[in-house]
Amino acid sequence: MDWTTLGVLGTLATNLANSAVQRATLTALADLASRDPAELRAFLDEHPALASQFSKYPPAPESVSEWWASVNDPAAQQALVSAAPVILGSLGGLPPLVRVAANRENAMARLSDLEEEITKRERAMERGGRFSTPSDGLALEALREKLRMEGPHLERAAEGQVQLYLYEPDADRIIEMVGTPTETTTDTITYIPGTFTSEHSFYDDSAGSVREVVSYLNHTDPDIVGFVWKDGIFPGEAEDGSVDMLRITEANDPALSETAGNRVAAFQREIIASSSSIAESTKIGMGHSWGITPVLFAEEAGAHFDQVHSLAGAGIPNGWEEASGTTYDNWGYRDALTMAQQTGLVWDGNVPGNNPAFESHVG
Repeated sequence: MDWTTLGVLGTLATNLANSAVQRATLTALADLASRDPAELRAFLDEHPALASQFSKYPPAPESVSEWWASVNDPAAQQALVSAAPVILGSLGGLPPLVRVAANRENAMARLSDLEEEITKRERAMERGGRFSTPSDGLALEALREKLRMEGPHLERAAEGQVQLYLYEPDADRIIEMVGTPTETTTDTITYIPGTFTSEHSFYDDSAGSVREVVSYLNHTDPDIVGFVWKDGIFPGEAEDGSVDMLRITEANDPALSETAGNRVAAFQREIIASSSSIAESTKIGMGHSWGITPVLFAEEAGAHFDQVHSLAGAGIPNGWEEASGTTYDNWGYRDALTMAQQTGLVWDGNVPGNNPAFESHVG
């Protein structure tokens, strides 16, 4: 495959069935490994839409895993991470630490891009003087605020303090890995936070942050690996990442939850394909508040968990049945959500705290 063929994947995507595009992207992957890293980086810079095709029409994660193993040269693998992080950072089937390394590159690039865009706008306003408009100033302040909020998180990722398994904040997609999959890994947790979670939730590094539960479990036992999962808009989340109380009712929307559940199922498939350590570990689905609902929808979409833990979980899909071989626990506390659940306002009362499949632990 030559550069021209590689560059027309976007056209293929509009004319071929998804399966055909997935085969084309897999062929393109094989071609990437044979390219000079500098040329590959330049080509991807000139064709940014190409990376989106890999994200939109990803090859099967099992095929990606086989492809990566076939490269079988650490130097060549590192060259690919450096040259094509925008592709590898979201490519299901790659080893988790490869994804993290690629997204470290992406974090540094995003930080640099934000800083350069701010400098460019500042200079443009200086040149424009009195001809600069109020909208120019508002756009600049918005960028400064974005850098203020997101910048420290990007710096922590670049320094390895945060492990970004997936980082596409403009598409509301952020997944962080806590811990490191190794041959001693015993448990792998997929943790889905609850209502109002946004990209901003991941920028907070203080106690009580979105990763607190998984971080605590990993700190208690380093053989526990966890993924803090957000792929798409969550209930109560505004487009700008702020809280929108008018959208809280989305937590009762089966369509939104089912869409999230399908993505969770796809995520489970890719992490199992990506690592034998994860594949052989105990798989745990864990959700706080609304977050338990996508976990249960993921089961209906084919995902299997050995354990499911509801942390004050907010809803069970209609028709859901417990899976054979899976244990279910609900951990709760007395608060406004618990009281609302008892009134039937949350998922018509079909919640983990009221379902006999879940062993209830309410403090």
